[in-house]
Amino acid sequence: MSQIQTSIELHDSNLSDCKFYEGMLVIELRPAYIHKWEMLNGKWIGTGWVQDAKMRIDNASVSGKMPTVPVEISDGMISSGGSIFTNLISVPFNMNGPCRLKLQLVSGDVLEVSGRAINIEMQGEATFVENLPEEWSPKTTE
Repeated sequence: MSQIQTSIELHDSNLSDCKFYEGMLVIELRPAYIHKWEMLNGKWIGTGWVQDAKMRIDNASVSGKMPTVPVEISDGMISSGGSIFTNLISVPFNMNGPCRLKLQLVSGDVLEVSGRAINIEMQGEATFVENLPEEWSPKTTE
């Protein structure tokens, strides 16, 4: 049985929509850039994909102004539950409790959101883009 890790790389993903719905901020990445790593015969094999993703932040509060979309993301992070996830976010992603999302956009704008829970789910089908270099592979812990 192989081990598979799937993550959104915020860098190279596109922020296509960002709207409030009854206190929840819904952020759409169309597309998100995805890393898929599979452990085969003791070696990580990585591929890059694009696929749409939707983030939902409950009880959301935005610092500053909402960005003009669509716009490419240059960097980002999520902090929740005492953990910080920088640029690569494993999916699906569900964290309850105080959370913060920060997206640095190529426009120079920064989207900063705080809330009480964050959920990220993939939408639709993934499309293959490229093979990933071995040096990007997940770190294996023995």
